[in-house]
Amino acid sequence: NYNYKLQKFKFYINLFYNEYEDLIEYDQGYKNISQAIFQGTEFGIEQSVNDIKYGIGTSMIHSQLSSGKEATKRPNFTVNSFLLYSLKDFHSLRGDWKWQGRRFERINGVTKRLEPYDVFDISYQFKKEDVAFSAGVKNIFDRDYEYSKGYAVLRRALEAKIRFIY
Repeated sequence: NYNYKLQKFKFYINLFYNEYEDLIEYDQGYKNISQAIFQGTEFGIEQSVNDIKYGIGTSMIHSQLSSGKEATKRPNFTVNSFLLYSLKDFHSLRGDWKWQGRRFERINGVTKRLEPYDVFDISYQFKKEDVAFSAGVKNIFDRDYEYSKGYAVLRRALEAKIRFIY
C-alpha cells in the first residue's frame, strides 16, 4: 500500500496477493470448492481545484482456482470515478461513474459469463452543523445490467436521507 500527496494531487497504489486453502463460493448453497490465489493491483488519482474535486481509480484482479474453473462474482477489472462540486459553504453536487468488467457466475454447477456494465449516479447534499440532507438518483440512465445471475438489479432509483449528527 502506497499513498503519495503532491500539492493538490493524491496518488495511491495497492498490490495484493492472497492464497486460500478452502475457498467458499455460493452455488445454490455455500460450497467449499478449492484452493485459490487472487492477485492484483489497485491504483488511482484524486485532485482538488478550487471548489471541484475529482478522482478515478481502477483495480485489476487475476484469480486462479486449483479446480481450473473461473472464480465467481469477482470482476477482473473495475473503474470508479467521481466529480464533486462544492457550492457555497453548505451545498455540494456529486456525480459517480462505475464500470465493472466481465465476471462469472455459477448456477447448478454451470459457469456463465456476465457482460461488463457501467452505472452513473448523481447526488446533492446540504450539510450544516448537526444536520445533513442528501438526495440523488442512482443508475440515471436506467441501465439493465446483470450483477449476479438470477437476481434483480437496481434500476433507476431516487433516494433521500436526513442525518442528525450528535
